Amino acid sequence: MNQKSNRGSVSIIVMVFSMISLMLVLLLLDQFLVKEREILNFRDNLQTQQWVELALSEAEERIAGASAGTFDNKNGLYKSYDGELWYNKVSFDALSDVFTYGGGELPNASAPPTYIIEQLRPTFDVSDGLEVSTPVQSRHYRVTAQAKSDTGAKIKFQAIYEY
Repeated sequence: MNQKSNRGSVSIIVMVFSMISLMLVLLLLDQFLVKEREILNFRDNLQTQQWVELALSEAEERIAGASAGTFDNKNGLYKSYDGELWYNKVSFDALSDVFTYGGGELPNASAPPTYIIEQLRPTFDVSDGLEVSTPVQSRHYRVTAQAKSDTGAKIKFQAIYEY
């Protein structure tokens, strides 16, 4: 009778240790899956940021090459100082409102990055000193670019250029 009761208690102890081991394995598996999702989301965000930077570079080349066009508050070219607020009427998903990145196919992108070029109010630089100098007009442009990955990561950057 003593051996039978020992067998019963051994069975219970083995079951308890099995349950503890199973819970530990499930907890570690859950943590692993969460970390894997974090890594994939980080990779998607980083890749999407690179696409936005490609769009900013293309916009800078367009501005520097003076091939931007006429700033008429449509087709990706906007003025910030004529009373209309572009961000109230521009949709980055409507390709008629924005420029589309033309540098080729991007992996895992839901669509090519898009951007707008905004001409800011002209500024005048006055030289230092007491003598009266002729103001020199400089142009500033703000570029707003956006990219989206096929997993839902959406990044929007702005940069200001002076030419």
